[in-house]
Amino acid sequence: VVTGSAEFGSTVTIAGGGSLTVQPGAVILFDSGRKIVASDGPLIMQGTAANPVYLYPSNGASAWAVESTGGAITGTYVRAVGGRIVAGSGSSVSFSDSAFSGNSDAAGIIAANSATLLSLTRCIVSDYSKIGLTNTTASIRECVLRRMSSCGVEATGASSSLTISHTTVSNSTAAVVDGVRMLSGSSGAVTNCLIQGVSGAGIRVSSGSSRLIVSQNL
Repeated sequence: VVTGSAEFGSTVTIAGGGSLTVQPGAVILFDSGRKIVASDGPLIMQGTAANPVYLYPSNGASAWAVESTGGAITGTYVRAVGGRIVAGSGSSVSFSDSAFSGNSDAAGIIAANSATLLSLTRCIVSDYSKIGLTNTTASIRECVLRRMSSCGVEATGASSSLTISHTTVSNSTAAVVDGVRMLSGSSGAVTNCLIQGVSGAGIRVSSGSSRLIVSQNL
């Protein structure tokens, strides 16, 4: 259990059926390149509206990561700056009422590869490269995605199924930045969304995408 403030000077791995719970108001500071890895047990971040969980680089600038390689990651009212959320094969990641900002990694501030589920509900993602999904089922609902340099959300792979609803995607920071990009084999639905201020296509669908439903968007 993490309460108060904690600085992680090395990578923390959750294994052997253990778990790690981060309590409301906790502040975790990551040294450069350090991670929390949910390998064989869950990571649970239990912030509240009044007392979020904070994830920051210890020096104010270096990258860090929270990564699942099999365990589940869940978070409510998490404020994450400068790091990445990574979902690996067979893992699940779910956040609600959370905010992520300040990471330009080309693979994505939030990235999932062969994960069973990525879910974002009422989240804000800003100042980032992209949200990247490969062969992953994902749900993005009631979110705000803004100031991206590559793509708001990108899905690829025959097992990728992306559902985006009631979400705003806006204000790209580079040339040819798409709001939603569906690449080879991916499928999904974009409904009731506002996509504005992007330098590329609002929704770009490659010839290899299997199916995309688009409804009631602006």
